[in-house]
Amino acid sequence: MWADIRIGAFRLSFPKPRLPVMLGATRRLTATNTIYPAYVPLDAVFAPFNLSVAAGALANSQVLDTTTIVSFATRFGSLFREYCIVGARIEIRVNATTVAQGLTRVWIDEDSAAAPTGPQAQSRGALDIPLTSSPGGMVYTIDWMPYDLLDLDWTDVGTNVTSAWLKSFAGAAYTGTAATTTATLSYSGSIALAFRGYI
Repeated sequence: MWADIRIGAFRLSFPKPRLPVMLGATRRLTATNTIYPAYVPLDAVFAPFNLSVAAGALANSQVLDTTTIVSFATRFGSLFREYCIVGARIEIRVNATTVAQGLTRVWIDEDSAAAPTGPQAQSRGALDIPLTSSPGGMVYTIDWMPYDLLDLDWTDVGTNVTSAWLKSFAGAAYTGTAATTTATLSYSGSIALAFRGYI
């Protein structure tokens, strides 16, 4: 916690003094201190990547897990024992398009790592990104949080578990692209994590 003081247009922020939690026990170890800390929320940027629509087609499945976070093991694994991925926010930008036509559908799949198909693209709740000749810096956003309790299980920080995959699909028969449509899409964002237990 920190103290936040405002005086006119000035703002002062500094750590708030507090007493430590007793992690050692003489006669009784409380339930809340058997695993300490019990819940530490931290967010991490995942490594940005690009995907290409070529000849009007794109079918990609991208993991949303700790392998996408740069130096996850050295940054977090040397301090905490367990982690859980509790959400993600993905931003998508269309960088360049030729023969602008149709769109790319993007969604989160919690069940399968397989490359997406046209029927899936038509039956899933998805973000529709138009492939325009002048994208104008438009940013498209997907917010995801796991709702399956199995995906919210604590995992050893040295073990990678994938709870979801980011699927991207474009195809003339399903999303209206032309056989000559090409485009580059850039993906960036953050993954929300929870940690517990010091090493």
